[in-house]
Amino acid sequence: MLKPKFIRWNVDPKDKPPVDDDDIVFDSTDAQLKLMARILSDFKNGEEPKSWEDVFKYYTTELKWAKTAFDKQEKIEDPDELWQSIKDDIGEKEAAVIIPLCKGSMDDAKKAASK
Repeated sequence: MLKPKFIRWNVDPKDKPPVDDDDIVFDSTDAQLKLMARILSDFKNGEEPKSWEDVFKYYTTELKWAKTAFDKQEKIEDPDELWQSIKDDIGEKEAAVIIPLCKGSMDDAKKAASK
């Protein structure tokens, strides 16, 4: 089973291979945020369904994704398309809480969860 806490979301510059000017550089920010959303959704709805508070705790203490999610915002190719894709994938109700987490906003996520 994949342990999300072992996924490295940021690469140390010294670990990056040299880039040739002719190479196409692909930033996978959109795919990473979609994966984050799917992992959080699966955690919430797993074999033993969790509360939103459990999801928030998992996000901040075990996964430590808040800074990573916030830092990736400027690299999103098309935010409207990305957020709609996440809504289509995990559903409107969960997306209302998880998308703010993917944006790095715990306050907005907690507001959405309390509705």
